[in-house]
Amino acid sequence: EETITICETALPYHWNGMSITAAGNYTANLATTAGCDSIAKLILILSPKPPTPVVAVTQATCAAQTGSITVTSPAPGNGTSYSIDGINYQASNVFTGLTPGTYTISVKNAAGCSSSTTASVIQIPNTMELGHIVTNAICTARNGSIDLTVTKGTAPYSYSWTGPDQFTSGTEDISNLAPGTYQVTVTDANGCKAIATITVNQGENLPTLVTHPITLCSPANLTDPSVTAGSDAGLTFTYWMNESATTPLPNPSAVYNGTYYIKGTNQWGCSVVKPVIVKIESAPKFIVTNPAPVCSPLTVDLTSSAITAGSDPGWTLTYWQDAGA
Repeated sequence: EETITICETALPYHWNGMSITAAGNYTANLATTAGCDSIAKLILILSPKPPTPVVAVTQATCAAQTGSITVTSPAPGNGTSYSIDGINYQASNVFTGLTPGTYTISVKNAAGCSSSTTASVIQIPNTMELGHIVTNAICTARNGSIDLTVTKGTAPYSYSWTGPDQFTSGTEDISNLAPGTYQVTVTDANGCKAIATITVNQGENLPTLVTHPITLCSPANLTDPSVTAGSDAGLTFTYWMNESATTPLPNPSAVYNGTYYIKGTNQWGCSVVKPVIVKIESAPKFIVTNPAPVCSPLTVDLTSSAITAGSDPGWTLTYWQDAGA
């Protein structure tokens, strides 16, 4: 008597001239050529094939160039083994390091019965696209900004910015930027990366600076508000000896004949340099000669030209009884 276990997929089973299509006990009468009889007995046990494997696939990504396949059912144990090529079996239900492609996953039970399914590992493409809106910095101020947009890819995203003066940031959008070139690397949940290089330019917002020439008899004060009347409000003024504004004017509150330069700078760091001409006139000559004394009731004529003889011409004369006029 013999007991044989076969997979149900192996039916019909052929034994001693019999074609067996079901499990059970079987008997065969055997006769030899010598005329001897014997009885053979068979107990045939059928083992069902495992259920079709259920798998979970981890796809290859930008960060991991290979994927993996895990057989989630049937679970390991009870002599179950797994194969990805139908030849080599293993006790683990996980296959790693798989390059993109289609695989046949087989499961075999302790009886050697197997079932299979197919699964595909694909390479998830890098589809990320970056867009941006730049607000340029005005003059020398740090007031530029970059509004970054990320489309496609797989959230969440991480950001790594670099820029002038060792600038770094990990936010999506950046602000308070000086003029210069900035680079951002965006990484999505799959490890895919997108890189953009963005330039913040230096915009212009030049102030209005007005200067008025000065003609005086005494040293001029360039810091007097009347000298720059009509200029934009809030300007910061500096005073220079040259048009390129590289040589400071030592004492702008007391200057003499010459051309000087005033630099007006607004809150964004934009500036304009304008000249101002100072002319110091010589003091006019005015001579008063006291008249000769007279006896009363005679009078003295103060309008007599002899009294102001020697003065510069063109004077308009008025007469007063006190020194304060």
